Amino acid sequence: MAYLNSQQRESLRQELLKLKFNQAKGRVRRLDPKGRLAFLRNAQMTGVLYTDYVLPTLGVRVTLVENETEKVDQTDNAGSTPTLMASTTEFIDVIVNALPENKT
Repeated sequence: MAYLNSQQRESLRQELLKLKFNQAKGRVRRLDPKGRLAFLRNAQMTGVLYTDYVLPTLGVRVTLVENETEKVDQTDNAGSTPTLMASTTEFIDVIVNALPENKT
């Protein structure tokens, strides 16, 4: 299979943006049988999680970006501290970059 050019990379990005996170993750995994997960929900910045896939047959690196927000229990008891209850994530962006071997 040939490497993706810039137009194909942009159309892949637009296609993945329309999906939910798990659907996009499944779609990326099915694109390339030789593809591999580089990292899963890696925190590069506070509140932002990155999941990165390398697809060598297509010559691209796909990064799924999520925004993480934390829900905190607001207690009114004197002397008590708020307790972290849960965190929720929202799928916000997709980055599709060419690998160094991909010159298209």
